[in-house]
Amino acid sequence: MIIRDARPEDAPFLAKCLIAGMHFYDFETEMPENKDIYLNLVDCEKRTDLLYSYKDSRIAEIEGKVVGSLLSYPGDNYKELRRKSFAVFWPDYMAIDEESEMETGPGEYYLDTLAVLPEYRRRGIGRIQESGAPLDIQG
Repeated sequence: MIIRDARPEDAPFLAKCLIAGMHFYDFETEMPENKDIYLNLVDCEKRTDLLYSYKDSRIAEIEGKVVGSLLSYPGDNYKELRRKSFAVFWPDYMAIDEESEMETGPGEYYLDTLAVLPEYRRRGIGRIQESGAPLDIQG
């Protein structure tokens, strides 16, 4: 298995992982049911100036297949990025955003989304600690 930094071309997979974390998708179909939310998230994932960005994501690959992702970030500028991200992604929910509790803040590091494809679960992928060298886990 290889753990690597996500790239812009990983945006469709990363968006599926995020939308699954929101309980709007379960990896059983190619396209999430709410196509508009999914496509908007794909666009967000390709950017570097939003909360949900490939730049804050890591990818797990087995034999060249993307099987998992991790989205995490420091909380230092969370409030600003959240406001900007919600304005782009959830414009109808901006009032809710202003009133809701912050998930993280300065001095904290936040794990937002950890996802592994169902057929690759229970193999320890979500627990692997990077050592800098690729791991040899076969699919």
